Amino acid sequence: LDPAPITDVAAQEDQTTAKNDTNEPATSTPAMDPVASEIPPVQPEVLPEIRCVMVGLDAGGKTSLLYKMKLGEVVTTIPTIGFNVETIEYSKVRFTICDV
Repeated sequence: LDPAPITDVAAQEDQTTAKNDTNEPATSTPAMDPVASEIPPVQPEVLPEIRCVMVGLDAGGKTSLLYKMKLGEVVTTIPTIGFNVETIEYSKVRFTICDV
């Protein structure tokens, strides 16, 4: 395979302008680089998602466990009114955990 010949861009523009009989500027589109056109676009990594509901007895440590997993440290909590929802990424898996 021999590479395509390299041409002088300025000479091509002069020829395009010379062929144009009107006063409008000549329009030309550069050829796309064949190597760059073969590179696939980068896709963001999509993590598998697991949804989980954590239920248990009152004062059983559900919220403490949720925040230990999320923040990596023990957090002083108060009794939960309603529910907590947190998203945690662990081992290339995205967990959405609801603490009820």
